[in-house]
Amino acid sequence: DNINPSINNVTDGTINAEDIVLKDGSASKPALRFANDPDTGLFRPGGDHLYFAAGGKEVMAINPSSSLISFFASGSTFFSS
Repeated sequence: DNINPSINNVTDGTINAEDIVLKDGSASKPALRFANDPDTGLFRPGGDHLYFAAGGKEVMAINPSSSLISFFASGSTFFSS
């Protein structure tokens, strides 16, 4: 129920869609996640930020306004570029 696609065609598990609109999600329940690993995927914590989660924790963040990519380990930032 997080995905609201305008589906044009589905073939062999591939969705051809004009738009796919996702809810923001969270680290524990990413908006784009896997059926067998529901706490791993992509989510949006706020405007212009994209985060990756693994095991329900933030593991990487992308902030396009400053071209900043941060990697997290045990809740602390250990690398930023």
